[in-house]
Amino acid sequence: MIEYKVVSTPRQDRLEETVSALLNTGWVLHGSTFVAGSGGMTQCMTKETKSPVVPTKLTKPNVKT
Repeated sequence: MIEYKVVSTPRQDRLEETVSALLNTGWVLHGSTFVAGSGGMTQCMTKETKSPVVPTKLTKPNVKT
């Protein structure tokens, strides 16, 4: 599973701190930093996580006798 996060702040120093912290915990930059319509500096990030395996259908094992 891939998680998606949008980091946005009006202050450059806070964006740098937040993005650096996320990069150090396994998040990856997704695209370029941009200024949103609200004026906030924005960076999208993704992180691949292990998703639980959910069987779609239970079947009996194929055993030959």
